[in-house]
Amino acid sequence: MRVEKGMLFCIFYICLAFCAFAEMIVEMHYSDYTPFWWQKIPFFYAISGFLSCILLILVAKGLGHWLKKEEDYWKKRESLLKREESHGE
Repeated sequence: MRVEKGMLFCIFYICLAFCAFAEMIVEMHYSDYTPFWWQKIPFFYAISGFLSCILLILVAKGLGHWLKKEEDYWKKRESLLKREESHGE
């Protein structure tokens, strides 16, 4: 049985809506028992999770650009080493 891409997105959005609704219900019933003020903000955990995900993606992209090497990096290095060895002899 093959599941289409659109159907997977539909299932994903239904699960996402269910989780947001469940969080809203829990916050309405247990908001008096939270030890920190920011936990009373509606959808706090959904928003903080989304922002953390964005931050993680941006950090990974930054690391990718910082760590990226040229395509022929090793060939250039080998040629430099050979050149140094030939001058040293």
